[in-house]
Amino acid sequence: MNRVFPNRSAAGLLNRRRLGVIIVLLTVQSALARQGAPPISFQRSVQPLTAIPQYVLPATDAQAELVADAQAAEATPLRFAVARKVEITPATHGTWERLSDGRLWRLRITSAGAVSLNLGFSRFWLPEGATLHLISQSGAYFQGPYTSQDYKTHGQLWTPIIPGQSLVVELFVPIAAKAQAQLILSQIGAGYRDLFPEKGLQAAPRAADNCEIDVVCPRATAWTNEIRSVGLYSINGTFMCSGTLVADAVGDFRNYFLTANHCGLDADNAATVVVYWNYQSTNCGTHGPGSLAQNQSGATFRAARSDVDFALIELEEMPEPSFGVFYSGWDRSGIAPSGGVGIHHPEADVKAISFSSNALTTVNSCIGTGGTNTHWQVLWSAGVTEPGSSGSGFWDVATHLLVGTLSGGGSSCPNPSFPDCYGKFSVAWNGGKSASARLSDWLDPQNTGVTNVAGADPALAVIIMPAGTSLLSENCSPTNGAIDPGETVTMDFALQNVGGVATSNLVATLLVSGGVIFPSAPRSYGPLTAGGSAVSRAYSFTAAGTCGGMITPTFQVQDGTRNLGVVSFGLLLGAPMPIMLFSESFDGVPAPMLPAGWTSSVDGIGPAWAASATQCDTAPNSAFAADPGGVSDNRLISPAIYIVSTNAQLSFRHNYNSEQGYDGGVLELSINGGAFVDILSLGGAFLTNGYNTTISSYYQNPLAGRPAWSGNSGGFVTAAATFPPATAGQTIRLRWRFGSDNSFGVLGWYVDTIVVSDQTYACCDSRLRPVIVNIIQTSGDHVCFSYGTVVSQTYFVETATNFAAPNWTALQTNLGDGTVHSFTNTSAVDAQRYFRLRTE
Repeated sequence: MNRVFPNRSAAGLLNRRRLGVIIVLLTVQSALARQGAPPISFQRSVQPLTAIPQYVLPATDAQAELVADAQAAEATPLRFAVARKVEITPATHGTWERLSDGRLWRLRITSAGAVSLNLGFSRFWLPEGATLHLISQSGAYFQGPYTSQDYKTHGQLWTPIIPGQSLVVELFVPIAAKAQAQLILSQIGAGYRDLFPEKGLQAAPRAADNCEIDVVCPRATAWTNEIRSVGLYSINGTFMCSGTLVADAVGDFRNYFLTANHCGLDADNAATVVVYWNYQSTNCGTHGPGSLAQNQSGATFRAARSDVDFALIELEEMPEPSFGVFYSGWDRSGIAPSGGVGIHHPEADVKAISFSSNALTTVNSCIGTGGTNTHWQVLWSAGVTEPGSSGSGFWDVATHLLVGTLSGGGSSCPNPSFPDCYGKFSVAWNGGKSASARLSDWLDPQNTGVTNVAGADPALAVIIMPAGTSLLSENCSPTNGAIDPGETVTMDFALQNVGGVATSNLVATLLVSGGVIFPSAPRSYGPLTAGGSAVSRAYSFTAAGTCGGMITPTFQVQDGTRNLGVVSFGLLLGAPMPIMLFSESFDGVPAPMLPAGWTSSVDGIGPAWAASATQCDTAPNSAFAADPGGVSDNRLISPAIYIVSTNAQLSFRHNYNSEQGYDGGVLELSINGGAFVDILSLGGAFLTNGYNTTISSYYQNPLAGRPAWSGNSGGFVTAAATFPPATAGQTIRLRWRFGSDNSFGVLGWYVDTIVVSDQTYACCDSRLRPVIVNIIQTSGDHVCFSYGTVVSQTYFVETATNFAAPNWTALQTNLGDGTVHSFTNTSAVDAQRYFRLRTE
């Protein structure tokens, strides 16, 4: 039986002539996750770890998990960790400590018996200057710093593994930070297969078998390039497979990573991918140790198909130049190789190489995925594959080109003669019903028809990457320090050569695309040294787009006669601007009345929520619910509030004094008249002063078993929270709900100074005159001309025979789309005729 390797007016006037105007903006690159500057706690005198709260996960039983793996269904990836779902933020867990230049937040996390821990942040955003580190309590090992540059559009961050059963999450926010960090830790992976045995930690079985061949052994020397293209990667913080970085026909070093479909990659989980490069033994025959320090996080799903068992993702950044990776070549001809090699991570262990001197034959899928004649069968001469090897490649011995991707098979050290099967690259190339089910659209986007592509080494190529921007001038008045729709700007664009070969004279041409119109002329960046500093040049252009949207200035780069492809920047239009959506302080009415639109109700004993002048944050009133000595469910509901975007936040001041752990309050919300649900359950998160306890399940409190505010806050404190993403563009109501049990009451809950705010984008609202270009007088004394347009502006071409006419005749109307439009006059020839172009 086969074993499967899981593995937004201006006017223009033309007297048979005329002129016009236009737009622009700016961007940055994400940084790679890596070991860099050490944590603040390594450099300063801070509280001892014993004073830091600890979040205790269930213990990890390695043997029990391995038994569960043995009973898992076939065609699944290799599991290495147990996923523990959590809801942790700096507002709900850990402790803050004031430093001279900022604040430090730390939390210890532990799972007894775990050999490693990894973290999945469902929301990750840091202000400029903030840093996040993960530190192993088993030694000085750490990962980070993660910074504002690590933010991705999907808002997640999945980290590499940290050795040991305990780690410290450390966040530093400088005094100068303009916003609060937003972190929601939603999953912790507790490892039970030990990838750090060299650190003297308790080892759980995970090592590859003894017949595997280390890639540093002499017999693997000829395959050094291909070896550098192979990486071990994790998905969802719990599964591991192998994969290969592959070249494309364009030769532009897009970061395509090929692996197996049964490893479970899709559009929803690609952001969780963490790739480990050069995880391999330093000595031949020792099968370790290896370093996992060279890693990167995040990918975008591109394509997959089950019958041939392939998946293609695109890594979100190019691997760090110091990692020395290689982009493997490939062959889609379908010609059977006479032999070759497989390079993989057996048992998620250090990288190994297996050799076959046997001709490959065509077979059906050997893992039950329904593929007919979709696979190569491989018989090994030395070395084998194991769970964790899934998704790795097979290379033709004669050409060193990749021809297949490992699905599974029966080979093992005890049974080396059992065959394995690799999904054919040639079958994965075409045949899918869409681009998301084949390789050709991605690896040959220009449809050149090539059947093979040679491998590529970044160290032997010129690779030009964006390296930052700065806004030099803008013509909107008043200026706002941002690129606005329809504005003409001048901006520095920095380019950097991250390849291994210098340029002689790099010339970059800003293209009319991606929201850029009327760009200035090409500029020479001169010689860019390999791995050298970035060089900036100034360009002018007009920006087309919508306020708060993005444009993507794109440059065609050329070095002499060499076309080096295109480089794109992502820039935001408009300046971020906070807006207040709603506020209430309960001060405009006499107590106990509630303001208009507010309602309250109570089930059980005691009065319903009402305005009170007893205690308040802003005089004279606050809203108050008593803590009675009996069962009560007391609810305060806000008027309807429209939430603009996913950037919306809530803050309020409250003062609670209730029976600790037994009576308390929660915050709920309703979307578009739906049921009220706890803000956390819908995906919101507290930024400061979140729930501090869980209400007892005894004594009949209506909120039994729920996280809540309980006990004594010691006066008014500020609670702040982000709204769930689902509230964007929707109408919501907020509900403060206080529950008490069947005995003992204290004081109650005061709520005041409620603010709902959002962030929008402010853009210059003065429209510039439209630009008329390319004026031509045609035969018959007619005239034609062109004009550039700005997205969302409406353009009117009008005519009159008398310049002072109060009314002009409309000839053409169109909504601007960022492109150039044309107009040709076909009216009768007059002794005098004027044309004008206006916009609004």
